[in-house]
Amino acid sequence: MFTPRRTVISLLAAAALLIGATTASARPLYDAPTSSLAGTTTPRQDLRGEQARDAANASDIARQMRQFKPAPLVAPKTAPAPAPSDETPWAVIGISLFAGIVAVGGAVMYVRAPRRNTLAGS
Repeated sequence: MFTPRRTVISLLAAAALLIGATTASARPLYDAPTSSLAGTTTPRQDLRGEQARDAANASDIARQMRQFKPAPLVAPKTAPAPAPSDETPWAVIGISLFAGIVAVGGAVMYVRAPRRNTLAGS
């Protein structure tokens, strides 16, 4: 039998477990060594923007564009004809509709079923 005090204690314990689980998953799986960027730069570093680098390499880009040969255009295939309606699974559709009607009927019967008045005895 659960008392209100016992329920509160159970809820607090569950909350503590959930908080502990979320903080445990936030820790890294392994200790990655930190690296320093000192000494990793090259002696000649190109700090120009993308357009400035393209302008400097304009002759190379023009040569590559002259050598470019586009792929031939291919017409898309025609779509296949739709499947004939003879393959419609009427048996499955009928069984599903019947099961749905039975489920709705059962729910209506459950809601409308007479219940014993529990307040009369008190």
